[in-house]
Amino acid sequence: MITDEAKANFKEKYVVNHLTGCWLWAAGLTKQGYGVFGAKMEDGSMKTYRAHRFSFEIHVGEVPEGMMVLHECDNRKCVNPDHLAVGTHIDNMNGASLVIAQQEKQFQENLKWVIDNTGLSTKKKAIRFALVVLRNVVSTEHLQRYAQMQ
Repeated sequence: MITDEAKANFKEKYVVNHLTGCWLWAAGLTKQGYGVFGAKMEDGSMKTYRAHRFSFEIHVGEVPEGMMVLHECDNRKCVNPDHLAVGTHIDNMNGASLVIAQQEKQFQENLKWVIDNTGLSTKKKAIRFALVVLRNVVSTEHLQRYAQMQ
């Protein structure tokens, strides 16, 4: 069993992105960008979890054997249980290809908006801004305010 101390410690390791609703993991990460969390168990031992899996287990419930915790928001740092779901590896791969197609479409829309509305002097700058929006760092509302200042 996971201790209450581990649950409390977990809550200190993420920040909420109010634009996306993601709870962004602010502690250790794997090379692939997933959060890592060490939890103290009731028997005194330590267990290492992927942070999103730990979040799912303490907020939703146990993950069935052979299943994975998937990010519906496609943000590897997100630990918001409302953005997580249980699925198979195949579900994860199918979802990833759909997300890539959606991101490409969104990037093209962002790029067109940035070029049409900001008056940025180079396409390189426009591409950077379009990527920033795609990664949910800022919203198009922020870019509209930026464009008005130019």
